[in-house]
Parts: sequence; C-alpha cells; structure tokens
Amino acid sequence: MSCHLDNLPSEVKEKIMIYCDGTSLGNLIKTSKRWKELIETSNKFTSKKWSSVCMHEMKQDFIIDILQNLYPKYWLDEEISWKAVYTCWRKWNRINYWTPTVSTFLKKTRNCVSSIKFSGNWIFIATKNEGVLEAVNYITREKLLLYQCNSIEDIYMRCHIKKEESDNLIMENVEHDEVVMQLLHHYIFFDLHTGQTRILPKLYKFLTLKHFESQEVSVTNMSSPSIVRNLNVSNDKKIVVKRKEWVISNVVQVWNGNILLLDYNERSDKIATFEVTDYNFKTVDHPLTHYKVHMFEFLHYSMKNYHLGVMIILKGAELQIIVDGRTRKYQTFFLDCQILCTHYYAGQLFLGSSTGIIYIYRVSCDLDLLSLNLSNYECYLDICSEPILAIDVRESIFKPIIAAGSEHNIYLIRFD
Repeated sequence: MSCHLDNLPSEVKEKIMIYCDGTSLGNLIKTSKRWKELIETSNKFTSKKWSSVCMHEMKQDFIIDILQNLYPKYWLDEEISWKAVYTCWRKWNRINYWTPTVSTFLKKTRNCVSSIKFSGNWIFIATKNEGVLEAVNYITREKLLLYQCNSIEDIYMRCHIKKEESDNLIMENVEHDEVVMQLLHHYIFFDLHTGQTRILPKLYKFLTLKHFESQEVSVTNMSSPSIVRNLNVSNDKKIVVKRKEWVISNVVQVWNGNILLLDYNERSDKIATFEVTDYNFKTVDHPLTHYKVHMFEFLHYSMKNYHLGVMIILKGAELQIIVDGRTRKYQTFFLDCQILCTHYYAGQLFLGSSTGIIYIYRVSCDLDLLSLNLSNYECYLDICSEPILAIDVRESIFKPIIAAGSEHNIYLIRFD
C-alpha cells in the first residue's frame, strides 16, 4: 500500500494533504522517505498548509507565544517555519514523558535573582541586591557584565530593527535589540548594538511602558497627579492622545493590536477600572473593559500579565487568576509550599515554589486556568532546595530548555 501511495503524482499527494490535520501529517511523514521529503520541504504549498494547521488547532495567543520565542522579529515578514511552530506546541503535550536533567548553570553569592530572559544563545540575568544586569552564553559560558545600577525589579527584551540592520550587536547570536530594566522609579534601556543606555521616568510606582512587536506604549507628561496624561504609541509614526478624565493612566499590557489600561480616580475609593483600547486609544468591546480592581492589590502584590486578558496575582498562600474578567482564587496549601513566581507560555503554566520545585500545568485555552486542580499537575521539576524566583523558556529544534533562578543560582533544565 505504501508503495502505491509513494507513486502518486505530487498534485494528488498535495490534495491528500489538504484534508490532513497536524497529527495525520505527522503520521504521513513516518510512512516513507518520499512523503517525509514532500511534507518537510519548505515551499509555498507546505508553508501554507502548516500555517493553516496552526491556525485551526492552536489558540492565537499560543501561536504568538511560540513565534516570539522562535522568531523574535516575526512581524517583519521573516521566513517562518510553521511546521516548527506546530511541532514546538505538540512537544509540550509529552512533557510528562520526558526525563529532565537539572544543572547548575551559574552560581551567585550575594545577588538575589529577580528576572531571567533568553535571547538567542544568551541568558540575561537581573539581580535585586546590587542591581546587576549580566548576560551569559549558555553554550560557550562566556559572561558579560552589561550594567550596574540600583535594584532591578524585572527585565524584558525588545526588538525594533530588521535583521539586515542588526550586524553590529555587541554580542553574537543574540536575537533582540534592547534589554529594558524596570527599576522602582524609572526604566533603563540598554542598547545591544551600541551598549548605550537611555532612561524613561516612571509615574510613582505605576508601570508606564509596555510593548508588543515594534509597538511601544508609554505614559508621559507626569509632573502632577491631576495633570492631563499623554499616551504614546511609538513605531514608524507616533500617536499622542490626551485623556483629561484620567487622574492616573497605567499601561498594563499591550498585545496583538490592543492595549490594556488601568484608569484610576482618587475619588473612586481606591478602586481602579480596566479599559481595553486599540492603538488609537479608542475603547473596544472586551470582557476586561470596565472590570474593577482594588489599587492595593495592584500595587502591593505580585501581578503578572500574559496575553491580553490573563493576569496572575500572588498573595502569600493565595494564587488569584483573572481571565477576561473572570476570577478564580486558589489556595496553595495543597502543594505544601508558597508560590513565588509564575510563567505562562503557550498553554503551559509554570509555578515556582518556595521549596525549589516548579509545578507545570497544561491547559487547552486561557479559560482552563479557572478550573485547575493544583494537586493534579502535569509534572513537576525538583530543581533545588532554594525558593524559585524566576522562570523562562527557550524553544529549540529538539526539546525546550527551561531556565530557573533561585535566590543565588541559575539552573538549566534540559530533557531527554
């Protein structure tokens, strides 16, 4: 039978592929070398087919997660392997069958790790105690001290330059253009091309800047709590919008064409309201629009934003998850530990614990985060005896790599 299938004309094989889902395409690859060559060959038809498979079987936010990981500048019309995107997503389905290998990648004696981020072959590490930003190549172990300042609360990586314009990076095999350091009162941008820095003030303790792809949204004109706030979108052109009714405008998240803002009026009994807008700051219909949150929770608890409508708040022994305006509170005593950090990526929820264990949960869509059974995790990774404070993921052609930061060490988790 396989012999007859092999001898079919390419046009007929392509018609067969049209009706195949991702699992069927994977099975066809295993039938013969000719099918494998046809399905894995990069051409217009196969690229369109794998793109269609991704769009039909994966949630859009999960696709963007993996695209940002594999191709940080994907929106610049890079050549994308949609088969790689789909394969990465399917690999996570079998994580509980993998054998993890944990290695101590970097030991730190005095500095408390606050954030870690992958970029190409590099891991960028920020610390709290001495405010150090350094980069370590996880293949060659080359180590660079990039910047030192006050305590760094968090970092994220930015892209804004096309590949052909990115030949003068101060490090080889890095995929982003800037590291953004979030401090208590301002942001520091470290340019990976020139090594130069620029500073953007923050509005008290409120976040004032977020980005998605090449779009950067910020709040300016902050000289007084009662003054008109200017909201800016920066890319090829700059849009400035004045909103007189806001006492404080806080950019919470920017994602896939929308902006999540927090509106706060001091006369509203410390209750703030979320608003979802487009890039022209026009309100759009979204479940989070008009959703209310207490400002004490927003300021004093650890809150992480993923995609547009997913927020995870850590309150001691309580884990609160908000998805599109719906809320679920979990008590972490089921795990006999306290959850200290989270990472949500392509349907995988990572919870870093005070006992040095990372618990991993798999969901098919964001709303599944509201129906978790914390004691029924997909798998767990026993990393160390120290609290886990930061987590990041790097996709690879084999299996993904997970980086975990404890108080004094960075660990790499690889899978066999």
